[in-house]
Amino acid sequence: MNNTFSLLALLAIVGAGCPLAPPPSVPPRPPTTTPPVAPPSAEGDTAAVALEGKNAIALDEDQKVGDKITVSSVMLEKPGYVVVHGETNGGPGAILANSVLLPAGESVNVEVKTVVKPNIYYWAMLHADNGDGAYNSADDAPIKDGQGNIVMMRFEGAEAAEVMEKKEDETTEVKVDVEVKMEAKTVAAAIQNFSFGPATITVKKGDKVTFTNKDGVGHSATADGGAFDTGIISSNQSATVDTSSLAPGSYPFHCTPHPNMKGTIVVQ
Repeated sequence: MNNTFSLLALLAIVGAGCPLAPPPSVPPRPPTTTPPVAPPSAEGDTAAVALEGKNAIALDEDQKVGDKITVSSVMLEKPGYVVVHGETNGGPGAILANSVLLPAGESVNVEVKTVVKPNIYYWAMLHADNGDGAYNSADDAPIKDGQGNIVMMRFEGAEAAEVMEKKEDETTEVKVDVEVKMEAKTVAAAIQNFSFGPATITVKKGDKVTFTNKDGVGHSATADGGAFDTGIISSNQSATVDTSSLAPGSYPFHCTPHPNMKGTIVVQ
C-alpha cells in the first residue's frame, strides 16, 4: 500500500511541475461571401439588335409599270403599313399610297395599289400603326432602325427599259401570206366550118376564152348547163367567156342554132 501511495505522490509532483498542454484548436473557417453579380453581358445588346432587325423591307428595285407594286417581303415588330412615297430631291417625298394593315411578323408579296410610271423613282417605306388599325399620315410615323434610319427602299418604274431590251434581244418573225395572182390569159377559139376549134379548150380559172365566128352565119357558144352563153355571134365577130366565176371542172357547150356543133371548156 505504501508503494501505491508513493506512486500517486510522484504523479502529483510531476503534474504540478509540467502542466498538460491544451488540445490544439481548429483554425476558424473563412467567412462565406457571395460573389458580385456580373455586369450585363453582350447578349443583352445582341437581343436589342435582333429586336430592331424585326423591321425590314425587301422588293425588286425595278417595278413593272402599271397600277401596283409588289413588295416581296415585309418584317414588322408591330403591326404597320408599307407606304409608297414619290421622290423629291433624291429622297422620299409626298405620300402616294399605302398597303392594308400588316400584322407583326413576316408578310410576303404585299401589293400596294399605286400608279407606277416608267423611269420614275419611288420609295417604299415602313410606317407603324398607332393602334387604330387605319392608316393616317399624321399619326402613323415611319419606322426607324437602331441607328435612327428610316426602314425603306428605293425603286424605279422600269418597264420601258425592259421593253427596249426585249426588242434588242428578240427577233420578230413576221409571216406575210401573199396571194400571187397569175395574169389571166385569153385563149382564142375559132368557129369555122360549123365546128369549134379546138373542140376541147383547157384553161386556168380566171382565164378568158374568145370565140371568133369565121363562118357566114351566126353561131353561139352556150354551156349545156347554162354556166355561160355568148349569145349569137355574127359573122366576123367575137365574144368572150370569162372563167373567173366558174368552178374547176368540165363544161360541155354547143351552138344554139346548130346543136350538132359541140365543144368543151375544161377549167383547172
